[in-house]
Formats: sequence, C-alpha cells, structure tokens
Amino acid sequence: MKKIIFIICLLSIVMAAQVFADDHVVTDKAQLLKVAFEVKPIVKGSPENMVMIYVDLKNVTDKPMMYRMTAILDDKYGGEGIVPVDEMRQKRVAPGEVVTGKIAVTYDKLPTNFVLFIDEETL
Repeated sequence: MKKIIFIICLLSIVMAAQVFADDHVVTDKAQLLKVAFEVKPIVKGSPENMVMIYVDLKNVTDKPMMYRMTAILDDKYGGEGIVPVDEMRQKRVAPGEVVTGKIAVTYDKLPTNFVLFIDEETL
C-alpha cells in the first residue's frame, strides 16, 4: 500500500513564496523538507504564466527510492512530477540524499491554497 503525504497550506500573495510544511503526515519513505513557489512565463516573453512548485525531499530509507508528486492548486488546477527526474526511470534517490522535485502548473498567479500528494513510485 502506498503511503501518502497530505499538505494543505495557505500562501501569501507574492510573486515567490517559500512554505515550510508544519502540518503534514510524513511517510516512512520520505521526509518533506520544504516547498517553494514561483510564478513565471510559460515561455520567455509569453503573456501566459505558470506556477513552478519546488519540493525538497529526503530519502529516509536504506534503499534507493523514486517518488511521484501531485499538486492541486485552488481545488481545480493540477500537475505531477517524478523525483528524481529521469525519462527512462532508471535513476533513484540514494539513501539519505536530498533532492528537489519540480511540478509545473499552468496558472497565472500563486494559489490561495494547495494540496500536495507524495507517493512512493513503484515500477
């Protein structure tokens, strides 16, 4: 059975915010260290924006791991990411290693709330 981390936070309305999660359930497979947000153009010079979500995770197990992240912003917009990023899915997060995962969501402002799910990825 996969373990899930649920995080619900309120954000201030600024162009970049960093949130340290104090209110969450931690799986025994990963430790959430921080979450940061940034609003930026989808493509340089584009009028459309996206929200980049940066998630720092630490592998707290004694074996290499891979994680799937899902973010839902303001109960309607969402995105996913895999940690570590590897198209062939051959890399893993080493025991004790800290990595930063990224989730891109097409959205024009920082969300007023978000939900973050982090699962162990099994292949």
